[in-house]
Amino acid sequence: EGSDGAGGSGGTRAITAAGSVLPRLRSLFARLQLGGLRFVDPMELVRALQLDRDVQQDGHEFMKLLLGLLERHLAAANGGPYASAAPDTNTRGSFIAGLFSGLHAYRTQCLTCGRASEASRAAVELAELELNVQGFKTLEESLDDWCAKETLDGDNRFHCDHCGSKQPATRGAELYAAPPALCVQLKRFVFDLQTLSRKKVTSLITAPLELDLARWITPVPADMVPADAERARRVCA
Repeated sequence: EGSDGAGGSGGTRAITAAGSVLPRLRSLFARLQLGGLRFVDPMELVRALQLDRDVQQDGHEFMKLLLGLLERHLAAANGGPYASAAPDTNTRGSFIAGLFSGLHAYRTQCLTCGRASEASRAAVELAELELNVQGFKTLEESLDDWCAKETLDGDNRFHCDHCGSKQPATRGAELYAAPPALCVQLKRFVFDLQTLSRKKVTSLITAPLELDLARWITPVPADMVPADAERARRVCA
């Protein structure tokens, strides 16, 4: 969802009663899936989280705080009623991390010698994708844009340590391992050069409930840091 929803850092100041949150979250999901209605009332969960309903907060920040709360509670369950919900996570850390985290890198590669920058050889955790909305009608189009490579040439050439000089290069995001549940943050705000202010992009973008990310997955590069390469292969296994 966009980053202008309700329930961010101010509204989540009292997210501490995890034991009361989990049953209400489970009930909310059950009613959404099995209730036969297009929408349900989330007030039980809102009260359990002690959210301020009159204050609009950042939805992206709320998601991170809520997932952090669930992760801490599941880790502390130790055989409690929710421990059985977590699959074997020996290769991916916690249940929440295994469900929502992938691996990616922002890679810069010299077109002369073919080598990547030092920073490009390390993979980092991907908790969510931040995708552009403006100019796109579908989530797939926005994903293509996220993976698109830009060429650095002319005055914008990249200084390659191996070549010892500025060289043309490509730069862009690469996804090495996708999470089972993909969180997407739609970048609904852009800077308007005419008004010199931010404006909200209200255009519709469609998204499927299930998405095969195989076409956006990049094979693990041979020059990736060995520990990260092994981690990416375990995730993809």
